[in-house]
Amino acid sequence: MSPKEQKISILLVEDNALDAKRIGKLLSSSKRHLANVEIATDLKTAREKLDSNQFNLIILDLNLPDSEGIKTVIKIRNHKPHIPIIVLTGYNDELLAAQSLDEGAQDYLPKESINTEILWKSILYSIRRSNAEDRLNFREANLVALLENTTDAIWSVDTEGLLLTGNTSYEVLFQSIYSAIPEVGESIYSTMPEQEQKVWFVINNKAEVGKRFTFERSYKIGKALRHFEISVNPIISNKLFKGISYFCKDITERRSYEESVQNSERKYRTLVETMDEGMLYVDNDDKIQYVNRRFCEMSGYDRSALLTDFSISKLFGPKEKAYSKERKRMRDTGKSIPFEIQVIRKDKKKIWVLTVGSYLLDNSGKISGYIAIMTDITERKKSADEILKSEAKYRFLVENMNEGLLLLDEKYKIVFANNTACTLLSYSDDELKNVNAADLLVPDSQQRDKMLETLIGSGEFHREKFEANIARKNGELFWALGHGIPLFDEKKKYIGSMVTLNDISDLKLTEEKLRSTNKELNTFIYRASHDLKGPLTSILGLLILANMEIADAESLKYFDLIGQGSARLERILADLIYAIRLREDPVENVKIDFKQLLTEAQDQIKNMDGFEKVEKQIIIDIDERFYCDKSTLLAVVKNIIDNSIRYRNRSINDPFVKVSLSIKGNNLLIVVEDNGIGIDEKVQSTVFEMFYKGSDYSKGSGLGLYIVRNALEKLKGNLSLKSEKDGGTKIYIDIPNAIED
Repeated sequence: MSPKEQKISILLVEDNALDAKRIGKLLSSSKRHLANVEIATDLKTAREKLDSNQFNLIILDLNLPDSEGIKTVIKIRNHKPHIPIIVLTGYNDELLAAQSLDEGAQDYLPKESINTEILWKSILYSIRRSNAEDRLNFREANLVALLENTTDAIWSVDTEGLLLTGNTSYEVLFQSIYSAIPEVGESIYSTMPEQEQKVWFVINNKAEVGKRFTFERSYKIGKALRHFEISVNPIISNKLFKGISYFCKDITERRSYEESVQNSERKYRTLVETMDEGMLYVDNDDKIQYVNRRFCEMSGYDRSALLTDFSISKLFGPKEKAYSKERKRMRDTGKSIPFEIQVIRKDKKKIWVLTVGSYLLDNSGKISGYIAIMTDITERKKSADEILKSEAKYRFLVENMNEGLLLLDEKYKIVFANNTACTLLSYSDDELKNVNAADLLVPDSQQRDKMLETLIGSGEFHREKFEANIARKNGELFWALGHGIPLFDEKKKYIGSMVTLNDISDLKLTEEKLRSTNKELNTFIYRASHDLKGPLTSILGLLILANMEIADAESLKYFDLIGQGSARLERILADLIYAIRLREDPVENVKIDFKQLLTEAQDQIKNMDGFEKVEKQIIIDIDERFYCDKSTLLAVVKNIIDNSIRYRNRSINDPFVKVSLSIKGNNLLIVVEDNGIGIDEKVQSTVFEMFYKGSDYSKGSGLGLYIVRNALEKLKGNLSLKSEKDGGTKIYIDIPNAIED
């Protein structure tokens, strides 16, 4: 609402009653504008009325009982700074009235010359001027707030380069760069080095022609290099150049980001250009707009040929419809679906490619083109064809192999049976599918459990064998040797088994006959050894008597030879009897005292030739409990040490045998090392055979290592050796712990 339309509420501050009455009458003469007039006779009352009422204007006499002169204006302005003031003056107060305007009054009127027209004209003018000043102040406050709250440095200069204004960011910038801040009215060049001044002179000369422009400049601030973008804006008034305003923005982070984007773009372009897949971008007219190096190699075309009015349909020939169909399918579904298609190279050769594509959208969301990644799968397609042929061959082999083959799932149900398995079991392929193999084929529960244990194993790939009585369809049983191979996925989860079956009924019958024959042979050897031992003992006894009664030296010499031969024969018979008993005696696992075991082993061989000449090094590094058949383990240790002493190197002065015992995992590890005559690599595979002797030095039975081998089989242990002729021998033995929980 303009001042002419609004109802005006006025506070008249006048201590002279006549003047107050006259002015009040003048104010009341215009009912169009006046809403209310209140009179205050002193400053105190004026303040109270201002606090309790809303006024649009104050008419103020400067000389009041409690305030005089210009101070009256100042006090009222401080109390209510936004209400316009008209000062009443006398003829001698013109200078004072002018000062009042400087302190914020909108107008002044001499009391003697006031009339209704002059008074109301001044009132309306003062309100309008006050409103204009408020708007101007508001805009100025907003402008100051904008200038001060921006991080951009802003300043302006006149035509001589003298500073007109500058915000706080300008002060920070100049202080950081030049260590000085030009004040308003000072030349901005005064703080700059000479070389810098020359740069800014050129900039200002360019701006003087009225041209707006932007440039970038870098400055070292502290230890960091900062980058700035400076906008130069000529100030033109009435077509005349009046100065320049500058807007300076720190673009260090933006520059860093842009460089990062550029580096990233270079990396991606390098990646695209060096990738193994071909890549191309096609517009909506099927014109190629971009290809990478690999696609050029795949197609045989150079880049310039592909980018010069080259239609992609030329690459597919008769397959172009298939290509278009796949693109349409991708557009309709919105999904990137890989497809295989043939591409015709420049040399007319055809290659197979696996294509994965995606449509690109412009800013309006419309399709602007199509990007495709192509992988050359020509060799893979050839390999796939070869695999199909190979698969057919392997299937033929599987169906016609001598063994029956069953493939079971994780619940032991048959999912595949080859022809041999069907014939062996007298079932058809359909009759075997989805049937539990163990329940159908193995009637004996113990054999069934053994088979299932073999199939699932311990979670690792292995091939275990089992024997079981298998039932044919007609109920007839036959002995089968099976091999179970458990199958696992990448997480080692059991997913099934592969089983092979061989009919070993004839073999089992033959084994039974051999077992019977072998038992008779063992019985014969055992009894014969015992029968020979009696006369041998008599011979040894007679030799003792002869040595006591006969003094002839020549005769004693022959008696000694007879005694040596008889002693060897006695050892052979003892080893032979032990070798037979080793197979027949049951296993009795007890906790092993290794120190006692090694002492006992040495005691049994301490009378042999060379025992005292060989240094025995015994190392026992065992804290765990270990259970084993003691007599069998003793036979292993004793015979290994016996063998090292027997085949010592007689040409050296320091022969030794070193025995180390330790626990590795759940196994006993025995390492026996000597510096004896060694074992030629050619005969290493035969040293564990019965009656084998490795040297003419040996006066033993030839059964020592044979007993070791059989003893380890009984203990389910393993043995390996490293040796070379004249280079000593190292034997490794590991035996599982039979600890009882």
